Amino acid sequence: MPYNAADNEQLYVIAQDYAGNEAKASFWHKIFKVHFRQDKVTVSEKFISNVINNFQDLKGAPTNDPVKTFLWINKDLRKESNDRIEKVCANSNPQMLWEGTFLRMKRSDPKALFADSRTYLYNGQVIDQQVHLGQDLASLTNSPVEAGNNGIVVFTGDLGIYGQTVILDHGMGLFSSYSHLSRTDVNKGDRVTRGVQIAVTGSTGLAGGDHLHYGMMVGTTFVNPKEWWDAKWIKDNIYLNLKGFVQTPTGLDASSDQSTSPPATQKPEATNERAKKR
Repeated sequence: MPYNAADNEQLYVIAQDYAGNEAKASFWHKIFKVHFRQDKVTVSEKFISNVINNFQDLKGAPTNDPVKTFLWINKDLRKESNDRIEKVCANSNPQMLWEGTFLRMKRSDPKALFADSRTYLYNGQVIDQQVHLGQDLASLTNSPVEAGNNGIVVFTGDLGIYGQTVILDHGMGLFSSYSHLSRTDVNKGDRVTRGVQIAVTGSTGLAGGDHLHYGMMVGTTFVNPKEWWDAKWIKDNIYLNLKGFVQTPTGLDASSDQSTSPPATQKPEATNERAKKR
């Protein structure tokens, strides 16, 4: 479900046979409303200048006014970036490539959360509002980024506000994304296994400091990454529903939940530059 699903959202089951015949049926359901965080972000002239300097190609932006340029990046380029992600995630491997819980970046602090609603203030006035469609994880500068689970690399490169990004297809419409990277270690088409290093954190794109922006998509819908780190949620919502079709991995229990992984404690003087949220 999208984060902003309405109470009366219509849901359907659609079945299609090999001849192309299709049937569609509605079913009873109840949507439980989730209240996401509200956040205020004060932007200064220095912050706006730093943001603009992160982007080499501002084609289409009103570059004569720094505030208008920032708003173009935050709104227009954000939409364009999300549209590109949807296009990448429109086709998925039909096989289930992943297994068990997804990995959360080691020794990292959670910063901005999924579906945080952000109000941007400049000189005390509201200039924009946007929603954060992922979770930010901050560790040490240039920290290794591991593949959350088995999958196929379907995108690497610059992705607008997300900067250098890797997107993995885990099959059956499930994708994970890793953004604001300083370096990528994989290429499109590579098959990766859970835990292999695929990149290094950075501050590319619309980032206020070195961190990882981690996203999860089911089809073209952004969903809460935290659920996919939770063994109990995976077991109750995925494997129990696929019982008889997919074998539940051994040891899939709450003890393997990494969503409460402790933050980094080591603070080397040269590399402890903590990430700031976007």
